[in-house]
Amino acid sequence: MKHIKLIKKICEAFLFFLMGNLIRVAFSGQLNYIDNIFLITCVIIFMVYVLIIRSTEENN
Repeated sequence: MKHIKLIKKICEAFLFFLMGNLIRVAFSGQLNYIDNIFLITCVIIFMVYVLIIRSTEENN
């Protein structure tokens, strides 16, 4: 169970970092290759985060 909490904290940190970059991209109005990678990574990490939350809620 401790490893799930650790993964959850890591996902939260990555989401905080990536959301900041996405806000920067939203105001610049230009998407380049790196910004697309940030966007895709953010979506994948968010999906993992949601799956972890759902699995821990079902176990409780």
